[in-house]
Amino acid sequence: MGAGHYALLLVLFIVPVALIANFFRVLILILLTYHSGEATAQGFLHNFAGLVMFGIALLTIFGIDVVLKPLWDRFTARRSEPAHG
Repeated sequence: MGAGHYALLLVLFIVPVALIANFFRVLILILLTYHSGEATAQGFLHNFAGLVMFGIALLTIFGIDVVLKPLWDRFTARRSEPAHG
């Protein structure tokens, strides 16, 4: 199990992270529309919310990588050890 398998594992996290980030973007836009009116939510803040959520999603993927990489290395090292006995 090499780097390609690890990359595939990270790719599998992209879809749920994107869905969750988009859910929060839509929630923010709904709240902006409710409290400030449709013009506010359709203007600059619409694009800004998208950029902020993109940044958060990207940082989340990086965070997942930071957490998963040591676990992956430990798992693959344990599997590659010769059997004792």
